[in-house]
Amino acid sequence: MQDFGLGDLAWAVGSIMCVSIIGMLWRYRAALMSNWLPTDRRADGMNPVSIPVSRYGIESGGMDAPAPAPPDIDAVNAGMLPFRRDMTDAEWIAWMAVARGKDKKHRFSANAIHAAVGGDRNSVLAMIKELRDVPPPAEYRQPDGTTAPAAHPVTRPA
Repeated sequence: MQDFGLGDLAWAVGSIMCVSIIGMLWRYRAALMSNWLPTDRRADGMNPVSIPVSRYGIESGGMDAPAPAPPDIDAVNAGMLPFRRDMTDAEWIAWMAVARGKDKKHRFSANAIHAAVGGDRNSVLAMIKELRDVPPPAEYRQPDGTTAPAAHPVTRPA
């Protein structure tokens, strides 16, 4: 007790003041959150307006609809991709040929696939080419000369 000085007293008083200020701020925050402030601070003639959260259409009853049932994991095919430890060379080639990275490009080159799987080079490269040669999606010509992808219908002038 003999080492208790003026600095220690100032520290104790400062700590009590900090706790008091934090308590007052907490109460003020609670008052703001509960709309405690008087309503006359709004501009005259202005009513509260509801602003939609999203500008995109939402299906009706989205939150009220029951959650979809989880997949039955005991079923023969539970909607999951099959994975087998003992894959054939053709299955490995097929999985590696269609695998894509984050940039939507093929993850493995044909030469890397051949080096990993081995076998006859010409037959491996032919299988990869067959898997990767997918025709581009159809585009339809609009009456004004522009093209539209197959997902969008062709518009006709009224």
